Amino acid sequence: MLSFLPEALIGTSVITVSAILKIMPKYTPTEESSAGVLCHDITEKKREEDRVMKLKLLSEAMASLSHVIKNISERMRRPDETSLASMCRAVWAEKCSGCPIDCPCKNMSSISSDTRFERFVSKLMTAGKLPSSRLSELTRCKCPKSDEIIDEINLRTSKMIEYALKFDKTGVFAFDYGTMSQMMSDAVSQSGVGYTIDRTLSERLSRALLRAGLAAENVVVCGDRKKYIVATGTSLLSGTLGTEDIRKICEDICGTKFLSPEYTVERGCAAMTLEGAKSYGVSYAGKQSEKDGERVCGDSVSVTESADGCFYCFICDGMGSGETAALTSRVCRVFLEKMLACGNDKTTTLEMLNMFLKNRGAECFATIDLLEIDMHTGTAAFIKSGAAPSYIVRGKNLYKISSGTLPVGILSDISAEITEFDLKTGDVIVMVSDGICGDPEFDGTWLSDYLTKEMSSDLTLTAEKIMMRARKEDKRSDDMTVELIRIDPPTAGARDTVPVFLEESAVWGEDFAI
Repeated sequence: MLSFLPEALIGTSVITVSAILKIMPKYTPTEESSAGVLCHDITEKKREEDRVMKLKLLSEAMASLSHVIKNISERMRRPDETSLASMCRAVWAEKCSGCPIDCPCKNMSSISSDTRFERFVSKLMTAGKLPSSRLSELTRCKCPKSDEIIDEINLRTSKMIEYALKFDKTGVFAFDYGTMSQMMSDAVSQSGVGYTIDRTLSERLSRALLRAGLAAENVVVCGDRKKYIVATGTSLLSGTLGTEDIRKICEDICGTKFLSPEYTVERGCAAMTLEGAKSYGVSYAGKQSEKDGERVCGDSVSVTESADGCFYCFICDGMGSGETAALTSRVCRVFLEKMLACGNDKTTTLEMLNMFLKNRGAECFATIDLLEIDMHTGTAAFIKSGAAPSYIVRGKNLYKISSGTLPVGILSDISAEITEFDLKTGDVIVMVSDGICGDPEFDGTWLSDYLTKEMSSDLTLTAEKIMMRARKEDKRSDDMTVELIRIDPPTAGARDTVPVFLEESAVWGEDFAI
């Protein structure tokens, strides 16, 4: 041991001196190549852009909804024209009963439709009260009880307005902190999942590109339902492989559609990126009809597409019929349009809608039939809250989807049933309101028979024929809506679209001018 020490010490001193004199190489940690750094930076940049876009869309949707809710609040604080008209007729019937004078105003209680009467009620709805001169313009006679009649009408109108103000809480509605937190969390977590690296696919794709003659230093495949590819290296721009050949290789390895590759050069290194394209397309058509005797349909239907490639179709059926039902269904429609278009989770969206209707303080219910189609994966889901059955036509087969749930706005916790399924190209989904087919006792099997035996490939023609048959078969009067959605092959270069939220004046005028 002692004889070994001098040699060991000499060896140590030699190494130390050599290191000081820089005779031996100095150890430094291995640095990641510029291509690897660029690949990482591009992926992180895309992830951050997606996160910012989702939060921006959510913010715009919330601001847009705020304006809509404010307008709804103003409208809800006034009695509707139907209620005012009924009240006016009741006052005339009471005051004119037993009147010895045979004047024209005696018949006002039985008027069903008259332009002068409609103007009278419209002015009353706008102003809240009217002078006795307005009554003279309507009756076109000197009635001895005109002051008494107009005073009673004004008194009852003020009580109706007071009641509306007392029970309508639309104007003070606000999302609770838990719901808002969940929305933000969903937006951030969804963007994170969208860029999780699939190392197995990355290695397979790297080898496939190398075999085809494209030697990339780094290849990354990330994403869950929608794929995103980043490849970097100095040799990318000098290869002989065409863009369509590259796209085809990527689609074969990853099992999904891609847009054509895009190239950039940064820090002297080339980068190639491919974004996932839609694997499915959608075409649709529909038809609506209001209940007999009503001038507006109490059903509202809409289609929208989110920024992450999900297609939505939904039917909102306000309970009852006429203007009140129409307004409720339109509120639901605009709410769903804005929240789903910005990428908000469908379950969270329905919970928010249920809370909004429940907190209004007045009876405000609606059935919701919501269809979600993922155009990247071909998966779909129905969410039904008190809605009528829906149908899926696949070749000669017919599948019926129904639920036994309650409309939104009744319970504090939403009553909804989710049914998930996979789609195939050529499938046709049929959605109807209960006016078409909602009661087995009355509807029987006529719709099922029609869809399996007589259905046309022309969706518009099919919707019209279903509506005509429903009017013939209908044993009860109700609003009617039918929507047909067909799953088509994707169009070339079908990329996701970012929604644009319209100015609220335009939205309000279109959706609530009833």
